[in-house]
Amino acid sequence: MVKPHQLCLLVMLLITSLSLQAATLQATVDRNPISENDTVQLILTLRDYDGPITPDLTALEGLFDILGSQQSSQVSIINGRMDSTKQLHITLAPKQTGRLVIPSIDIGTLQSQPITLQVVKSASQQARQISDIALEVEVDNTTPYRQQQVILTVRLIHTINLAEGVLPDPEISGVEIYKLGDDNGYQTVKDGRRLGVIERRYALLPQQSGEVTIPSILFRGRAQERSMGSFGGLFNQGRQLQARSKPITLKIKPQPQRNSGIPWLPAKNLTLQAEWSPKHPQFRVGEPITRTLTLQALGLSANQLPELSLTPQEGFKVYPDQPQLETDTHQQGVIGTRIEKYAIVPTRVGEITLPPINLTWWNSEQNRLSVIKLPAETIQVLAATAESNPTALPLPAVNNTESATTIIDNSTLWPWQLASALLALAWLITLWLWWKKSPQPAPLDRRQTAGSSSALRVNLNDIANTCRHNQPEKARDALLAWGEARNPQQPPHTLIELAKQLDQPQAQQALKQLDEILYKEQKNWDGNACWQAIEEALKKAKSEHKNTDSSKLPGLYSAPR
Repeated sequence: MVKPHQLCLLVMLLITSLSLQAATLQATVDRNPISENDTVQLILTLRDYDGPITPDLTALEGLFDILGSQQSSQVSIINGRMDSTKQLHITLAPKQTGRLVIPSIDIGTLQSQPITLQVVKSASQQARQISDIALEVEVDNTTPYRQQQVILTVRLIHTINLAEGVLPDPEISGVEIYKLGDDNGYQTVKDGRRLGVIERRYALLPQQSGEVTIPSILFRGRAQERSMGSFGGLFNQGRQLQARSKPITLKIKPQPQRNSGIPWLPAKNLTLQAEWSPKHPQFRVGEPITRTLTLQALGLSANQLPELSLTPQEGFKVYPDQPQLETDTHQQGVIGTRIEKYAIVPTRVGEITLPPINLTWWNSEQNRLSVIKLPAETIQVLAATAESNPTALPLPAVNNTESATTIIDNSTLWPWQLASALLALAWLITLWLWWKKSPQPAPLDRRQTAGSSSALRVNLNDIANTCRHNQPEKARDALLAWGEARNPQQPPHTLIELAKQLDQPQAQQALKQLDEILYKEQKNWDGNACWQAIEEALKKAKSEHKNTDSSKLPGLYSAPR
């Protein structure tokens, strides 16, 4: 139980840590380029800023009409760090076409960076053809290479107010699909008519060459209309509407001929960085120093990035850690990151050179092969101290299936092992004391195997608990464990696969939303709402499992278009 004075101290520490964090100001736009009759949102994001938000917008008035602004704020605590964010959304309408520069904006002592906005002339007379709604789709490249990113833009154009509607995500066989951010709503004027636009963007990563068809997308909705009722009152009539896009065919080219062993990396940009931990290490014989390699690609998922192996040579040994893979989304597409850490242990005094790393990739912007290089690095190794004498205990083998280098070595780092052994002993003692004090659960029946209804019931309880405590990562793990218990022969590996195995659209949508939340930095997830959406479908699936002798899942469900 936390005492009042401890709670006050914790609050004071959090406030102090917030005040010590440097304030920042970042300016972004929601779309670029835009049409001459479109509006654009200028978003000013302030982090850890505690002053008044009164920007000077005088410099904008010569290039834009300022139509309005909205302000929002959010405070969150992540890993013990308080993060305060304030945003100012300013709606701008350009006064001319061409390359317009949104200048730096000053707020207090902070200054944003300039932004170059491309304003293009309006398109054809399409606005005349729109009666109520229309659905447009376009891609930025119809002839990409295999695994090269394609940006798909879907626009719902409407001349009337919409009460509700459903716009399903595309499903394309052999293509990885990533939704880029939230839907973007704005207004535009074409041929003197004001139109509302709802825009959605996707990143497509085709996994095989040949022709791929993006199927037509069907929007179904209801108009927001009011008419006079029988008793003189107004009611919402809700006229049904629908619009269908045209299919688009992509011709996926095979990857260019290249030497075997060179990974195929079609990216818009690629960066490779190396860091030491600590930042300014002193190298001694027998003492490990961590080197971190970070490979990041715009236009590729993390699973497409190759291993960054560091081969041990005379003078040092290498002990790789498990790589960290992260796939995120940005306005320009998918961003894949691969982080690999190596413990490097010098084995002799003197000068040692770490070999260079050269990585060949396909620059999709310039349509040619490029090479990114991490130069060789020379380090000076000092003699071992008494504490780092590497002759006491053997170092256990490192089993790392993700790394290109697996090493079994008998050299030793006894201080590290002694510390680890003491920590393990203390942990075992603590665990034993806790076990003695806590009531012991009844032993689990051996007949409750992975596919039994009892195991499914336990997994459902785990899912419910993680949802009620708003823990999206644990909820995903519990859901996949439930799916494996239900069908050990063909378990789902992702939430999208599990969603397709359920026959309720409400549950499918909830699982897709949870999958999207997991890739966002700010995980604003309503676990209770998710559980309410999936509970009935999971219980129904469990009941079907109980009433059949087969462990096969029902056929994949396709959402109505």
